[in-house]
Amino acid sequence: IYDNAGWLASAEAVNEVFPEGLARIKKYYPGADFSRFEIGKTVEAFHGYYELVEEPSEIKPALLRGLDKLRRENKIVVIQVIVDKVR
Repeated sequence: IYDNAGWLASAEAVNEVFPEGLARIKKYYPGADFSRFEIGKTVEAFHGYYELVEEPSEIKPALLRGLDKLRRENKIVVIQVIVDKVR
């Protein structure tokens, strides 16, 4: 899961339609910005394998661990990668 804690496309659309609008001035986009969801708890409730990745150098090892869990234990695997909110 690619997680930038929001819907950047929605915020960008608001900026295009209302370039001098209040949302742009305050840098607050209701419905487009949100807190991180605790995805791991849901995955683990279904006996799946979950891993949170916050550093680019951790991505490949996390994917390999997830693939190993999938192949060896036939588990649901979710790798959540935290990314910056930039295009």
